[in-house]
Formats: sequence, C-alpha cells, structure tokens
Amino acid sequence: MAESHQNAIQVMSLHEDEPVDMPDTPSFKVFDQNANSLLGRLLNPDCQPMDKMIEDMPRVWRVYDRVRGIALSWEKLQFIFEREEDLETVLKDRHGPITTGLCWWIGGSPPAPC
Repeated sequence: MAESHQNAIQVMSLHEDEPVDMPDTPSFKVFDQNANSLLGRLLNPDCQPMDKMIEDMPRVWRVYDRVRGIALSWEKLQFIFEREEDLETVLKDRHGPITTGLCWWIGGSPPAPC
C-alpha cells in the first residue's frame, strides 16, 4: 500500500496547471506583496481538509504567529510569511506532511519545480 501511495505522489506535478500571465503595471504589482509566500497543493485533498492544513502547518513549522494561510481553491493554498528567514527555514527543514507540495516562487523567474 505504501508503494502505491509513493507511486501516486511521484506522478503528481504542480506543472499541470496553465501559467497565469500578469501584466507589468502598477495594478498587478504582486511580486513585492507576495515575495515571502509559499504556494502549495494538497496532493491528497480527499483526505486532507484544507482548513486543518491552514490551521496546523504554521504550528508544525513553529511560526504560527508570523504566517497566515489562505485557501486559493479546493486543493491549492498560500502561506504568507512576515519574515523571509521563516520561509527559508520551512523550505529547508520540510516539517509537515509529505503529501503537501510547496514552492517558493521569486518574481521575474519561472517557478522552480516542487
């Protein structure tokens, strides 16, 4: 059973979504506002309630008072960090469930594979 879960996770990709093209105008200056954010996708949304993930992950990461989570869709979420150091620590340590994909996208460059 564990092997089938591992195989299912390996075939999932965050690259399946179409990219969003945002014009470089003042009304679309979201890069600075979202510089310290992680985009994530629940890899098993039927078994992972979004609200529970948004509530629990900041506690697991030990940054609960310096990050806020936002549900973007049924399976996509965003965590916005007050400090870049917290974001880097989360990416480095990878605390949390292995069935969550996280990416840090730096404006002006294509998103890195998760």
